[in-house]
Amino acid sequence: MKKDVSSAGVELAEARSQIEKVRKSLAEGQVIIDERQVELQAVQRRIADETKKLKGFNDELDSLKEAINGRKSDIVEIELKTGQLDKEVDKAKKDAKDAADKVAKREAEFDWIADECQCVVEFLPLLDPLDARD
Repeated sequence: MKKDVSSAGVELAEARSQIEKVRKSLAEGQVIIDERQVELQAVQRRIADETKKLKGFNDELDSLKEAINGRKSDIVEIELKTGQLDKEVDKAKKDAKDAADKVAKREAEFDWIADECQCVVEFLPLLDPLDARD
């Protein structure tokens, strides 16, 4: 029986030693967990900061896209107006050519037109341009 008590005492001492080892291991594990928790919080803050920066960049990009689309609309409008003006210029050139051709045809038909034109050309410098506005 003494042997049993002695053996139980040894087993108890071993069990206590094992419990102490487990407690020590748990404490070390808790230290590691606490360190990882601090690291995690730092990473989460960094992610939040980077997310905020990305949102700012996205907002700026959206703003730039909006400005670009506005400029594209302006360009399209200007191109349309330019096209219309080009057509008007072409029509005016054609009308001027047609008128010059008609005048040349009439001058060829009637000799007196050339004489009258010369008189008008000589008379025009005598006119006061201010009188023409009245």
